[in-house]
Amino acid sequence: MSGNLPLIPCFMAAFLFFGSDVYSQTQKLHFWKTEFEKKHGELNISILDGAQVPPGEIISAVNSVPFLGEKRLVIVKNFLSQGDAENHKPLTELLKDIPDFTVLIFSEFGAVDRRLSLYKKLKKEATIEEFAALEGTKLTNWIAGYVTKHGGSIRHDASLLLAQQTEGNLYRLENELRKLVGYTNGEREIGLREVELLVKTSFSTSIFKLTDSIGQKNQRLALKTLHELIDSGDELHGILYMIMRQFRIITGVKDLVDRGLRQDEITSELKEHPYVVKNTMGQARKFSMTQLKRAYKLLREIDTRLKTGGIRIVTGDNREFVLALDTLIVRLCEA
Repeated sequence: MSGNLPLIPCFMAAFLFFGSDVYSQTQKLHFWKTEFEKKHGELNISILDGAQVPPGEIISAVNSVPFLGEKRLVIVKNFLSQGDAENHKPLTELLKDIPDFTVLIFSEFGAVDRRLSLYKKLKKEATIEEFAALEGTKLTNWIAGYVTKHGGSIRHDASLLLAQQTEGNLYRLENELRKLVGYTNGEREIGLREVELLVKTSFSTSIFKLTDSIGQKNQRLALKTLHELIDSGDELHGILYMIMRQFRIITGVKDLVDRGLRQDEITSELKEHPYVVKNTMGQARKFSMTQLKRAYKLLREIDTRLKTGGIRIVTGDNREFVLALDTLIVRLCEA
């Protein structure tokens, strides 16, 4: 981004930023606030929580005359996703009468309901920018660009592995890339070795690998992945919960794919990260709905046994629980 605010024609008094890429949207909002403050002063910036403040307070902020400056910036977070049509109505009516001295930004961290009257009005009266989660080539290009900007270089296969390890989470990616660039010090290319050495596989990535192995009927790899999770110190109840959660996601994705929904529609319906949905769509093809229902039934049986004392757990001795998980994996791979 340049060091100047975007040119704002008089008819572009309102903006809507939305989408699941919270990192990029946050960066954009920070840019706006920083540059606006330089030119018009901190006192002419209002940031309001749309889930907490009434519409009247937002309208008052929009209509307030700038203090020792030419413009006001009003950022309203998560207003479209809250309330109802009656709550939105005052803001819908306000859009056509925003004072020339005010720039109004609606910010939504996630999807918006395009059927809302307020959204339809914004589409006519405002500039809309969607921050879709980066994936595929866009994500690996972002990784390469970040590394180059900070004086390093990275192999494409390392970018792919890093994207997988972090599940496309740009906040985590930034932290891991800082570590990798610092480790190589710009003197050598970041490769698979560096990523495998320095970047810990996320818990959910390991769960995905585990369920993927089950889908492939690869009992050896599934058990190996399970015990890697256990040996890393992850809590056994958490492992069981995450396996159940992943099978719920697989079932949901498979059902919606069978009903003909597109990836973006599935993402919106399940309210999951696009990267998770994209990967799970491939995983769902490895299971029949009958297998998924059986898997979930077996998982619920273990959960019930835990809650009713059917699996004995004492301090420092989880052997019965581990045995139950091992047996579960074997049965799932045989299904």
